[in-house]
Amino acid sequence: MRFPFLSLTECCTMTKSHQSLTQFAIASAAALGLLGFSDGAMAMAPEALVRSAQAACLEKAATDGWRTDQAKLISARALNADRAEVVFDLTKDGAGTSRLTCPYSASQGVGVFSGQAAMAQESQSVDRNRAWWILLPVGLGLLAWAALRGRDDNTRNTTAPSRSMGHDNLLAQADARDGSLEVHEQPNITSLVLKKVVNGDSIGLTGARRNDWLEVAKGGWVRDADVRYNRNAAPLT
Repeated sequence: MRFPFLSLTECCTMTKSHQSLTQFAIASAAALGLLGFSDGAMAMAPEALVRSAQAACLEKAATDGWRTDQAKLISARALNADRAEVVFDLTKDGAGTSRLTCPYSASQGVGVFSGQAAMAQESQSVDRNRAWWILLPVGLGLLAWAALRGRDDNTRNTTAPSRSMGHDNLLAQADARDGSLEVHEQPNITSLVLKKVVNGDSIGLTGARRNDWLEVAKGGWVRDADVRYNRNAAPLT
């Protein structure tokens, strides 16, 4: 029976190959073990994650001006191995409360609170409503003052005859083209006709003039061309 014999070179080569395979296996096992240990270290237990989220969210709320001593925890839950969500009722003035949701990540920290913008908008709306109720009496007072002033101006212009130059009893005679003199409410042809005076009848004037119109002593206006009087003896102004 013949036994194969290996040369010294072949024997050494096989020994080195075996050693290399052994070292590779050991290194791979060590790497897998380290990877598993790392994953286990990064994956936080849900209870610990929630506790960390609550503490971090309260710290962020205090930085933003919320009173954490009066904070009320509504809910807290782990969303996955890295993220959690905490909901608080918080207050800044001790009176009104705002319900805010705080997102938390173990790797990235606290995110932006949600609900803050909505509460700010609601507060602005309340402030606008309060401002409206405060300004309402002022606006009503201004409107009433303007209405009374307009009424006084109309009364002064239409019913109170002026006494210009003291011509209280300046007399003129009606001399209209159509046979009767029209006394208008205002010094214009389109205003209301208060009465008509037959040509030849006398009518008292105050002495006041507006363009081509003369003011009647008992109220109203007549056109200068429709009356006859001594313009040199009693000039109208």
